[in-house]
Amino acid sequence: MRSLFMFLILAVCWLPAGCSTQPHYQHNYSPTTDFSRFKTWMWDDGHPMLVDRLVGEDPVERLVRRTVAAELEARGLKLVQNNPDLLVHYRGNIFRRVADTPGATGYSSQIAWEKNDAGSWLRRSSRVAVLSLFMLDGRTRKTVWTATGREPVEDRRDAMRKLTGVIRTLLGAFPPGR
Repeated sequence: MRSLFMFLILAVCWLPAGCSTQPHYQHNYSPTTDFSRFKTWMWDDGHPMLVDRLVGEDPVERLVRRTVAAELEARGLKLVQNNPDLLVHYRGNIFRRVADTPGATGYSSQIAWEKNDAGSWLRRSSRVAVLSLFMLDGRTRKTVWTATGREPVEDRRDAMRKLTGVIRTLLGAFPPGR
């Protein structure tokens, strides 16, 4: 729990830096964890893969779950329904919500306000897709590995096009030392 708390603090501190238009990826892991002992995994929400195929989930969620499952399988991890070594969780957001006008309390998913050196307010696009993956030890439920990717996107369709590459890039660092 403490490591998850520390990660959340770091993530909140990192959010302001994420306004740039360049892709940004980062990962973190527990250096004391023996990742070679992880052979099986399951979604932290407990839904089996069959549910992903049958239920009309959001297309973005369905793509995330299918791609993560394929990438973990390619790394030799087997999806199981009981007593997994790893629990996998993810969070994502396609647009960063920002104030609609300077000082306003309303929100827009496409406009950010920024003060320039002269003190004037400038509007700029803030379309950014963010995806975070979390791996938890199945026995202790402690976070052992995390990764976050941030990519500029034009719209939801562009985010869908980039999603598989983002997931592969994030999981390219899993397991550590591979």
